[in-house]
Amino acid sequence: MAEVEPRAAGDQLAVKSPSTHRRLLPEKSRPRLNLERRV
Repeated sequence: MAEVEPRAAGDQLAVKSPSTHRRLLPEKSRPRLNLERRV
């Protein structure tokens, strides 16, 4: 749950901060997130 909130907020910030967008891209396509969420 804590991961979903920052991700949603990061999406809006990414529009203003390109550096944040680059950070979100790898996080979204990171398969490790799915494994961590399952645990």
